[in-house]
Amino acid sequence: MLEVLANASAFHAAVRRRDIAVAVLFHARWDSNSRMLLDEFERYARTADARIMCAAMEFDDWSKVVEQYRVTALPTILIFTGGRLSGRIIGARKAARVRRDIARHLPARSGTSTRGQGPRASDPDDRIPGGPRPAL
Repeated sequence: MLEVLANASAFHAAVRRRDIAVAVLFHARWDSNSRMLLDEFERYARTADARIMCAAMEFDDWSKVVEQYRVTALPTILIFTGGRLSGRIIGARKAARVRRDIARHLPARSGTSTRGQGPRASDPDDRIPGGPRPAL
């Protein structure tokens, strides 16, 4: 399920969680790539495992949070593990790619190893047309 973060206090409370990872999508209603990724992120959130909480925050409403975490391009997903920023994903992509990109930042499930699972070559079929946009 996707949680909408309505204010900076909700954002800070969510990302400080230490029991699970938190992925926060920064998006804007006026940005077509943001709207596309929001749909894909919601799809991902419906099936995400218990190791992650998915949340979304409107870019234009929370300038202090945007400045603090240097969100300079839309859409951007920030990933927090153990209460600290551990990853940043910039640009629109399909749900399968969102899942793979976020999985790289999640703690390993017990009994599994992430050794040797470096970044995978970009699959052109995973990109949403028009994304990503360069940082401003």
